[in-house]
Amino acid sequence: MTPIEAQLSTKVDELNVDLNLSELPVKVLKPIVMQGMAAGFLYAYREVVADTQGLSEGDMTAAWIDQVEAAAQASYITVERGAYNATNDIYTQIKSVLAEESDVIKQTDAQKLTLQNLIMPYYNGWFIGAYYAYSDLFTKLAQQDHTSHIDRTQMAQAASDRAEKRVEMVRNLFNTIPSERQPVIAEILATF
Repeated sequence: MTPIEAQLSTKVDELNVDLNLSELPVKVLKPIVMQGMAAGFLYAYREVVADTQGLSEGDMTAAWIDQVEAAAQASYITVERGAYNATNDIYTQIKSVLAEESDVIKQTDAQKLTLQNLIMPYYNGWFIGAYYAYSDLFTKLAQQDHTSHIDRTQMAQAASDRAEKRVEMVRNLFNTIPSERQPVIAEILATF
């Protein structure tokens, strides 16, 4: 176990001392979902912009990355607002994730958090963020191409498929490459 993994493990132990299952979704899990959502949005945004400009990773300069990340942050504000608006689809999706993750914990005999209970909400949020970035950018690209009819269902499915493939890829990296674990664990720790 790396030092940062030990820190997260210690945090889990601290949380379990006086774990209040009724406060778990909002106080513990939602900040983690939101952190993952921001990371997924940024990843997807950067990927689509690079694709549209015909850039590979080696072509991305620090200035280009800074510029794209600033644009992604500006665009993400709308998505983040949706997470706190009960009439928004994003809010509904997050609420569903929080209920599902809370139920997983409540259904165990110990009713205690594990490391996995903090990692899964991060990646569920990552998927949501990536989905909304892909969906938004695919729609904008179709409008720029002057596509007369934008099939929203087809666009949403393409965004969902791409987000699912990407979240599987980054989760696999997390599970197989120790250096990929460090930044994610640091992001999760930053929510406490």
